Amino acid sequence: MKHASDRLRKILAPLALSLFLLPFGSGGVRSAQAEVEDISEPVEVVADRLDYVRAEKKIVAEGTVAVTYKSVKLSADKAEVFTETKKAYAEGHVLVVDGPRSLKADKVYYDFLNHQGSFPGGATYEFPWYGSGQEINQVSRDDISVFKGKVTNCNFEKPHNDITARRAKIYPDYRMILSNVTILDLEKP
Repeated sequence: MKHASDRLRKILAPLALSLFLLPFGSGGVRSAQAEVEDISEPVEVVADRLDYVRAEKKIVAEGTVAVTYKSVKLSADKAEVFTETKKAYAEGHVLVVDGPRSLKADKVYYDFLNHQGSFPGGATYEFPWYGSGQEINQVSRDDISVFKGKVTNCNFEKPHNDITARRAKIYPDYRMILSNVTILDLEKP
């Protein structure tokens, strides 16, 4: 019995730190003032095949696609990138990396200017948390919503522990808010 309680304490300790202590740490205060983006900086697109549709100001890219806008990188099998609005629709092994955070799904809409995106059936990673869900939406650079998903600090295919939730709000480097939660240890609630 003591072994089980020690194991549960090890699982819940990182969650407790994440939920309760980090809001008061160095990254705890967020500014309400929005960052002003310089939209004159171009979106860079590299792919095996590129076509430019002048009327729509759109680049159509296929095969090993890499899109870069400032510090954000998107890779996919295919993508349509709108050069003026800095928006992209991508499909096939899509991965968006922004600093230490990564988000992935098979089909993705991403707005580089506003750091917003939709990742159906997606996954996210930002140390130490791995998350996945039926739908992941990046609302802003510091706000990620997960619907019908799970969060774990274990990177195995079948994690030793995970937390399932109907809804999760992840504020990277800040905190998580989970609702309708079940904590699983070795697949047992």
